[in-house]
Amino acid sequence: MEKGKAHELGSLIRDIDLFGQPVTLKYKGRSHSKTIIGGLTTILYVAGLAVYFAMLVSQSTLKSNNSTRSLD
Repeated sequence: MEKGKAHELGSLIRDIDLFGQPVTLKYKGRSHSKTIIGGLTTILYVAGLAVYFAMLVSQSTLKSNNSTRSLD
């Protein structure tokens, strides 16, 4: 991967970081320290929540379908 593109991807992932820690003094003009690891953790966290809620919706749909069937 080209160095410029890798740097852009790293910056994008850092910007996504929900777990950035506040810094009392500003570091590089920012009040939070965000990292690539934090950004990747955020992506996995959001993906996990999406899968979890999709499973809940799927299970509730299956339960409602099963309860409306007749026992003939």
